[in-house]
Amino acid sequence: MLSVLCLAFIVLCFSSCLKSKRPGIPKDVISVLDIAGINKPQLTKFILNCMEADDSLKLDACYYLLSYSHRNYTSFYSLKDSLGNTYNINPGRFSNLREILMHIDSLEKAYGHLEYKADSFSIDFESLSSRQFTDDLFVAFDTYNNNKEWLSYDYSTFKKYILPYRVANEIVEPFRKKLRGLLNDELDNELSFEQNAQKVNRKINSLIQYDERYVKTMHRPLIDELLETGKGNLETINIFKVKAFRGLGFAAAMDYTPALSDTNGWLAWTTVIAPDGKETHLGVCDGELSEPIIRSLAKIYRRTYFADSNSLFSIKSIKESTPPYLGHYNYIDVSGLYGNDYRFAKKTSSSQKYLFTAVYNDGKWKAVDWSLNNDSLMTFDNMAENVVYLPAKWEDKRCLAIEYPFVFKNGDMQVFRPLLKTKNFELKYYASAKHLMAGVEYKLYYWDNAWKAIDDFKYQGHSITASLPLNTIYLIKDDDIFHDERIFAMEDGNQVFY
Repeated sequence: MLSVLCLAFIVLCFSSCLKSKRPGIPKDVISVLDIAGINKPQLTKFILNCMEADDSLKLDACYYLLSYSHRNYTSFYSLKDSLGNTYNINPGRFSNLREILMHIDSLEKAYGHLEYKADSFSIDFESLSSRQFTDDLFVAFDTYNNNKEWLSYDYSTFKKYILPYRVANEIVEPFRKKLRGLLNDELDNELSFEQNAQKVNRKINSLIQYDERYVKTMHRPLIDELLETGKGNLETINIFKVKAFRGLGFAAAMDYTPALSDTNGWLAWTTVIAPDGKETHLGVCDGELSEPIIRSLAKIYRRTYFADSNSLFSIKSIKESTPPYLGHYNYIDVSGLYGNDYRFAKKTSSSQKYLFTAVYNDGKWKAVDWSLNNDSLMTFDNMAENVVYLPAKWEDKRCLAIEYPFVFKNGDMQVFRPLLKTKNFELKYYASAKHLMAGVEYKLYYWDNAWKAIDDFKYQGHSITASLPLNTIYLIKDDDIFHDERIFAMEDGNQVFY
């Protein structure tokens, strides 16, 4: 009865405020309130708090946060087998990543394939309180207003890249005052914006280091835990960095690529945006991203609080299965800002609603971009040079080829469609600068819409001679689970790795 009376009181007060002060709540906010269920009084109270502040920007910011609060969430994962049994991997108990991978391999031999599965989700509009929303918004505005003399951001940039209370799918917690207190002394008004960003980045790197042992964990630590251990993976460190910069009043976001195009794994980094729009890209090491790293980015996305209507997350239904990173949360495509400017458009016979381009990564093709199948036409924009892409469909949780792979070079596109003609080549490497090893048994493959075996061999000397079908890509593998093989093409008799 008490809860019913409280709800009625809040709704009455809210209605009164609307009539006397701020008529016309945006339709997208009303839609969120209509589905908020038992948390509706908390969202209503948040609106009232911002109305009472008598600040039109705060009220607008309130509406902005609420309008996307149903599309932002915290996720909780665990490592499970096919029967749903859970396995805990504590990175600190292992000496290195190799030991962890060997441990997981032994578990899979005993219990079958293991994968990280979502146990539960906590959606913001259903779980966050009025106090969490209000306190964070008011502190964000205090920082924004106090910094205007030297951080003269326009309101739109503030709203998108300083105001948001979360970066990714981490647990929401107060961070602004804590991280500002930790890092504010690093700022120097005599230094440029970029120099200040680099100085803060160096300080954070001294507090929290990237540790490869944490790659195989989906645990997202709170700020105090991360500072206590001083270790993290790419996601946890960059979430911390983005929050730290936002706490200082800098516009910041986490950029990422779903899969690197010339090695295994994915990559995330922190982008800090100056008031004039210039961006500084900060990795887990000091300094900006290096040119070799930028050249290995097939596609680049920016995690956002707001939902871009052109993202797969905005378009697809929850029930539709899509590749990791592409259909699971809010992002915008910023590949063009990094210099990716190629376009691929082609008719397709596939009937799939969504089609993808993939790069070879960690022994499989991993999707990095998507396209609607628009009247049998697939179109991909902002693609990179010197990256081998495979047009694919998503089926049975894997990428399957629908066209031959291709690469852009010097403004032209080369399609790797194998010819019947063969030629003898000398092979010395299984990856860039990684020589074949004596006594090891290898398998040699070429690509023709799937990997097709050419030969098995045991490497003995300085090179081997193999007869290869022309105009395709190749792969040399062994049975080692740590083998870091790469695809390659033959150009002027040399192995060129991608």
